[in-house]
Amino acid sequence: MRFTIRDLLWLTVAVAAFCTGTQLGRYLEQPADPREASIRAALDQKTDIEFVETPLKDAIDFLAEKHEIPIVLNAKNLEEAGVNIDTPVTKRLKGLTLRSTLNLLLDELELTYAVQNGVLMITAEAEAQKLKSKPFSQIAMWLAVAVAVIWGAFLCGRVWRRAKNSN
Repeated sequence: MRFTIRDLLWLTVAVAAFCTGTQLGRYLEQPADPREASIRAALDQKTDIEFVETPLKDAIDFLAEKHEIPIVLNAKNLEEAGVNIDTPVTKRLKGLTLRSTLNLLLDELELTYAVQNGVLMITAEAEAQKLKSKPFSQIAMWLAVAVAVIWGAFLCGRVWRRAKNSN
């Protein structure tokens, strides 16, 4: 069986339409959680802290109440990283953003945070990287769309040159 360039062009269009219709819309039109927007805004607010041998969980509860955002300690991952939620923290900071305050407070414990599922999650650095990485299926979908577009452009160029040469 022999395919013409027009057959391959239509096949490329069909594959691109399938990828776009079934996957692309699902990722692009996924509504953002409005709570995440308020958390990101709170991260830019100024804050003052003065913790002296304060348990980590109490320090985080203080920040959550002060900025009126949900903050969750991922206790399982903290334990795996060797950090107890009752670990005492001592820190005095004034006039910094909540983002900078959290970075300075958590960095000494080799912890970080990620905004996900409508909460600010305090977790180990390795776990935060997993939360921020794109799922493999999304990467594969974008790769398939890119290949379909390049293949379609190649075929269109061949068809255009053939039509131009025949005139």
